Amino acid sequence: MGVPWSGAIFAGRKAKPRALFICGSRNQTTQLHQVARAMPDFDQGFSPYFVTGAYEWARELGALDFTIAGGHWRDECLEYLRSNKLPIDVRGHGHEYDLVVTCQDLFVSDLLRTGIEPIGAGHR
Repeated sequence: MGVPWSGAIFAGRKAKPRALFICGSRNQTTQLHQVARAMPDFDQGFSPYFVTGAYEWARELGALDFTIAGGHWRDECLEYLRSNKLPIDVRGHGHEYDLVVTCQDLFVSDLLRTGIEPIGAGHR
């Protein structure tokens, strides 16, 4: 199932909200880790940056190795997440999330568009 808003209710009360942090370069990943530390009231998951559709096919062929979606950037991100013992949920497939925090907005996966309202410039 994955990313769309969960709205989970247990025993008549809302479950602890979940946030997915979609990381990228080492710098972006450490920044999102700092943001996550400031959100202790959220269950958290972390994913390396990902793409979908034809972009995923291009990533698998190595055509995106110069971007945060592939190559050494992805490997370094996963190494940071593992070394800091952060809960890894690649592509957000392991849980449903109430909030998604990403390191950039150039490419927004179709997995994130379902049921999520963007927050940021122009969305006040």
